[in-house]
Amino acid sequence: MNNGTCRGCGASIVWIKTKSGKSMPCDAEPVHYVPGGKDRAVTASGNVVSCEIVSGGGEIGYRPHWATCPNAKRFKSGMKTEKCKACGAPVIWKETRIGKVLCDAHPIHYEVGGDYVIVTEDGDTVLRAIVPSGGKLGYRPHYATCKSAENLVDAYKEK
Repeated sequence: MNNGTCRGCGASIVWIKTKSGKSMPCDAEPVHYVPGGKDRAVTASGNVVSCEIVSGGGEIGYRPHWATCPNAKRFKSGMKTEKCKACGAPVIWKETRIGKVLCDAHPIHYEVGGDYVIVTEDGDTVLRAIVPSGGKLGYRPHYATCKSAENLVDAYKEK
């Protein structure tokens, strides 16, 4: 189990490796549950259990963070992530009013009034934004963060 912070809402989370080998973000606080029900809990050993979350008693596990994150839909919005052809980082294509823009896959918080370019959820481009710990959520164009930015254009040229 590794500790972390949700990029969508800033909450403390733990990453638990499930039996299928995937890491699942879960709320940091353990919950009590009884097997059977519509909820899900992840045990410390990585078993994902259909259950009912209860206020006390039963077994102890962790609630998947997508069940409580107010911004969970931003991570499951149907956007297909891929690996950047230049650096391998996870990226998405965001449709904007000026065409498609390759962006970092994970949204970040921003406020208007700084030096960053941000692509909003609805495809607007904010040319002057600051990146604080709160505010609206948007996506950084990947050219600003790509570790191989000098190869980015060539990597995506149609052949």
